[in-house]
Amino acid sequence: MEIVRLRRERDGVAAGCCGIVWGVYGPSPWTYEACFINQLGESEDATFEASDVDSVADISEAPAPRELLEILRTLEGAAR
Repeated sequence: MEIVRLRRERDGVAAGCCGIVWGVYGPSPWTYEACFINQLGESEDATFEASDVDSVADISEAPAPRELLEILRTLEGAAR
């Protein structure tokens, strides 16, 4: 699963928020869905295109790493 940071607001989630990608839809254009953590520490889902985000290589670089790690663990558990 990939961690991303929004470049601009999408579906009411502010630019700069980080999330874990959990859905891929396509084709043309490919769109993705992620669970983002907003400025209040709450989770919000949003859809976006690849050009709307930057990849985050290290979860500790995200604004709310603990919350993202919790989401990541939940999604990985559901995938098993």
